[in-house]
Amino acid sequence: MALKLMTLRSNAMKSLFRTLIVSSVLSFSLIMAAPASDPLRIGIIPLSCPSCSEQLQAFALGTQDNLIDGLARVPDLVVVDRTRVGEVIKELAFQESAYTQADSAVKVGEMLGVEYLYTGSLQQSGNEIRILVQQLKVESGESKPLGKVTGSLDKLFALQDQLVDQILGAHGVKLDPAQQQAMMAQIQLTAQPAAYEAYVQALNQQDSESPDNQQMALKTLDRAIALDANFAAAYRQRALLHLRRKDFARARADLEMALKLNPNDGQLLYARGRMRLEQGQIDAAIADLNQAVRLQPAFAPAWNSRGMAKMALKQPEMARADFDQALRLEPAFYHALLNRADLARQSQDYASAIADLERARKLRPRRPAAAAARGDLFQAQGNCREAMRSWEEACRLGLRKLCRQRCQTPGQRQFRDKSPR
Repeated sequence: MALKLMTLRSNAMKSLFRTLIVSSVLSFSLIMAAPASDPLRIGIIPLSCPSCSEQLQAFALGTQDNLIDGLARVPDLVVVDRTRVGEVIKELAFQESAYTQADSAVKVGEMLGVEYLYTGSLQQSGNEIRILVQQLKVESGESKPLGKVTGSLDKLFALQDQLVDQILGAHGVKLDPAQQQAMMAQIQLTAQPAAYEAYVQALNQQDSESPDNQQMALKTLDRAIALDANFAAAYRQRALLHLRRKDFARARADLEMALKLNPNDGQLLYARGRMRLEQGQIDAAIADLNQAVRLQPAFAPAWNSRGMAKMALKQPEMARADFDQALRLEPAFYHALLNRADLARQSQDYASAIADLERARKLRPRRPAAAAARGDLFQAQGNCREAMRSWEEACRLGLRKLCRQRCQTPGQRQFRDKSPR
């Protein structure tokens, strides 16, 4: 991919991250030094595809996925992953026609904590497809066309590559040859068109919470891998589905295969570290997550998961540093806020814990976890009035077990969100 030479967004972005190696009792830890300025944060929401066939709708979702995975390899960018983009859209209960409108897209951008949000549409005319991309500046709500690409469907990877060029060019970011190669590998996933079609169909199927749809997605990924035995992204997606189903043996086998094909993929190492963390293999999880943050230092979920691992090892200062880094990269990272609040609770720093929970409540007002945790903290302080108010809020939001909760003597339940994301 030939990228146009452009000036960097600012001189301060030359050195976004510095890595320091710090020894600890059980394992080494990589801790990021504070950069001169915050990184640029962007989000990419699904492309609209009005009146599209099911096949073309799947390609629209695949385009979002490829753009996120490709741009996430750019050191100067923080790109919110597709899972959290989907969570926000679902929480706002937006249909496709809503979240592509400017005012609704601003709400999505605010909840994601990004500066810029990209959306667009995919259209088909005869044998050609056209992808139009819009750039939204979240703070001002200003929306403008970024560009368009046109070509045949069998050239989709090349079209996605051009879109990446346009997004990077809009921010004056240039890549060195190694970075270009790493990003291209995330876009040009397979040389088998039928395998890619099966892969994007599975992406569409797995977004449903229905066990039947997830089983269908697994079978579709089986087909993609049968068509291309070296399809690393398909192994990764199948592993993530197995993780959702707590099938650790199959998840491990798929992750090992994906890492054999792509050993320097930070997100694969993150996924294996997350799996090991869920299984209680803390030292092994930290080893994977150390590599993940080294390879992709702007990937906030890896920092958050490593912070959870450090909590499990009773290393609160290191855990706090990792949660701080995750939130510096993504200030609207809901799970990291809950985790940092739990860490503060354990050290009886109730003021800091409540501050993080308040941020979490504002970010995800329809989720009960932060309100429930806030009630626990107020009970620990002996403030039964505020504890009851918080538990009543959690009850209204669907946490039915708190509907009859009564404030008693200090002593809290564990409130931390268990998801390592």
